[in-house]
Amino acid sequence: MSEDEVAQKAWEQFNKDHDANAFFNNVSSFPFTFGFRLPYYKALILHNIRRDKEAAEHIALAIKHFEGLVQNNRCNENCSAKCGNQLYKLGYIINFNVGDHNRAKLYSIKGVQYDPMKSDYDDNDHIDLYSFRRYNQYSVQDLINNEITVVSPSEMNDPFDSIYNLYRDFDNLACICPNKEDIPGFYDMFNYYRVRSFVKGNSSRNIKNILMWSHYTDGHKGFCIKYRLSKYFINKPTENGHLCLKNIRYTNKPIVARCDSIDNDTAFATKNIRWKYEHEARLISYDVSTESPFLAHPLDKASSIKAIYFGYKCGAKEKETIYNIINSQYPKCQFKQMAIDTSTNIYELMELPYNN
Repeated sequence: MSEDEVAQKAWEQFNKDHDANAFFNNVSSFPFTFGFRLPYYKALILHNIRRDKEAAEHIALAIKHFEGLVQNNRCNENCSAKCGNQLYKLGYIINFNVGDHNRAKLYSIKGVQYDPMKSDYDDNDHIDLYSFRRYNQYSVQDLINNEITVVSPSEMNDPFDSIYNLYRDFDNLACICPNKEDIPGFYDMFNYYRVRSFVKGNSSRNIKNILMWSHYTDGHKGFCIKYRLSKYFINKPTENGHLCLKNIRYTNKPIVARCDSIDNDTAFATKNIRWKYEHEARLISYDVSTESPFLAHPLDKASSIKAIYFGYKCGAKEKETIYNIINSQYPKCQFKQMAIDTSTNIYELMELPYNN
């Protein structure tokens, strides 16, 4: 009988009788070879009976064997995705519990490649997106550094903007985690998710949406950036995680906060149908390099800023500052001035040429 068969048989018996001692007796005479399931099951059982120091040794061995199989192409894509996700999640929780935060963070980083969120734009060479901004030191810094800053959903004013804020609540995590000791580990993992919202599409209606200017540009005193983001930027692994672009799903169906599982699409890319007019696409970042709620991602060479639109109440000094920053980096960028159409309809905005 192979190691995998021994491990599976002992695991099935454990699920029936929940006898940890019997499980270890059943597998004690079987030597480790190259398999990862046996040390994984040992780690899982030891973790469940709160012996995480011992579990840490077995999960490290399981991950080592798993990585060897993947490297030698002895684990198919479906298997590696499912097993890798389980292994690294357990490794993260166990090592977080024993206080080895460096190893926990390493497992968290590696685990992302086996469970990344899927972009909705895999087939696009690029995508045009609009970003409505207040004029402040943070938005200007993004322009100077040619970066896009993502922010933790916990920093957003609206608790319903991302259901993430309700899912990561300790009471909800208590419903998900059978062992209360796991809750801090799961809670910590949420610290590495950050988002940035855009308006999708290439229609003039997007830039003329008076509500977007009112809500997100400090009452028309800010500006709007038209980005052209490359397929590499909106769906890529990074050194410490992953970036992907998702369309927001708008729904009028009831969503409960207390649940026994967390789905990333629901947590980060679902909003009530009342917000449908925003036509939102959301850049979702998972990055464990820092726990800061703010993280800047540099634009790649295939991405650019195509246009800047100044709000109709944007000040002259603010416009001059933005123009000088962008014109030096993107000489072909278009600059537009938003204005009120007083002759036809004051609730319609117009695009006018900006004369510096």
